[in-house]
Amino acid sequence: MVDWPEKEPPIRYDSDREKCALTSEKREEHDKPERRPPATTVPGHPELPTHEKEAGVIAIEFESSRNPSGAGCSNGKHAATPSLAMPRLATKKLRGIERAKYHARCKIARLLRLPRYGDAFVLLDRKTIAKVGNLANSKCKVRVQETRTMDYIANSTTIPVLRVYGVFIYRRCIHIVQELMPGDVLQDVWRFMTEEDKRSCMQQLRGYVDQLRSLEPPHPGRVEAVDGRGVIDSRLFPYEYGPFPNHEEFHRYIFHEYRVEPMKKMARKTWKTKFSHGDLGMHNIMWKDGRITAIIDWERSGWFPEYWEYTKVYAGCWSEFWEMYQQVMDRYPDELEVDDLMNGYFARV
Repeated sequence: MVDWPEKEPPIRYDSDREKCALTSEKREEHDKPERRPPATTVPGHPELPTHEKEAGVIAIEFESSRNPSGAGCSNGKHAATPSLAMPRLATKKLRGIERAKYHARCKIARLLRLPRYGDAFVLLDRKTIAKVGNLANSKCKVRVQETRTMDYIANSTTIPVLRVYGVFIYRRCIHIVQELMPGDVLQDVWRFMTEEDKRSCMQQLRGYVDQLRSLEPPHPGRVEAVDGRGVIDSRLFPYEYGPFPNHEEFHRYIFHEYRVEPMKKMARKTWKTKFSHGDLGMHNIMWKDGRITAIIDWERSGWFPEYWEYTKVYAGCWSEFWEMYQQVMDRYPDELEVDDLMNGYFARV
């Protein structure tokens, strides 16, 4: 559940004399950003200044880059630079009626949560939903980076993703405000679907995965998120790690030194770098009227070795779905065996 404090942060004044002198008209002028202390970044969200997080309500306007081609490093080095031309995040403070309106919508949303999406989502109206994560929680699952990924996918492929309307910092929580896509979560309706619908679903999914795998990585061999930062794996979720300059360094990190023996199967292999959703399961696919209406939850996506999508699907799906998935997707049996062994290892740690 999201913590919804009842009181607003108090307005700070430089002195008692200034406090008495300020009128309601002057308070807005008094609260200008330049009067605040120098900004430091919020852990896990380098785009977000700490003092803005503490201020109460900040809006980050999401502007699509419309230029997903990406740009490499001119100096030949793979620094932690964005993987593509990123959308600009412009901050502004919500004031007056905007602030009151969003506050009211959030209070109403507590009574209108969508249980099919879990506690991380709140319904704002019939067509809008907010994905919410508490920045004070070190295990916050919501990252601004996810909005950049969705923008990149929307402008580079025909994969149905949710349209992002804005990103807010509201009472120490990050809110990704996005459209509410019609349909049901696939795992909720799978057992009621006909065999024809199931086969159609897998063919559609294959087409979307092919589109992801056809994207050109800006830094071949490098393991990174869409904006050049670190990635997330389910075994270490929600902590970010990397980026990694090559697949060897990536494997050395995630395949623990105590599991050297299974890694021998992968020691002499090389892989291409492909874009992966990272958590492509029945719980992240929306379905309605015989078609996939959206693929959601892109926070674990990024540029990975080509086998990554295959092994991540196996980690959390039903046996029937997995069997049908294997019939239409490229297989990586050795990599799957190693990944499965590592899942067991982390489960015991």
